[in-house]
Amino acid sequence: EKTDPTKYETHVKVKRHLISRPNINNISSEENCSIVLSIIIAPDGSIVGKPTFVRKDSSTNNMALINQVIEVIRTQTKFNAVEINENTVEQITIRINAS
Repeated sequence: EKTDPTKYETHVKVKRHLISRPNINNISSEENCSIVLSIIIAPDGSIVGKPTFVRKDSSTNNMALINQVIEVIRTQTKFNAVEINENTVEQITIRINAS
C-alpha cells in the first residue's frame, strides 16, 4: 500500500519535535551522507505508513542504506502529540558518518 503524503497536508501549522530519537549507531556506510525522508505524523506523534525517500535532498542513492534508515525511523521515532485532528507531513534528515 502506497501512502500519498499530499492527502495528509494540512493548513494548520503546528510545531512538531522529536521526543524519541532513532538509534542509527548500527547503520554503517562507506561514505558520509544525508538521507532525507518525508514522514506523516499522526496527532499522537506516531509515524503513519512508511517514510518516503526524498531523493533531491539526499546525498546517497544506496537503497540498502536508505531502507535501513527508513526502518529505524518507522519503528523508533516518535514526535510530540498535538491538539489537532489531522496528520501532518514533516521532513527528517539523518546524517550517516562513514565507518
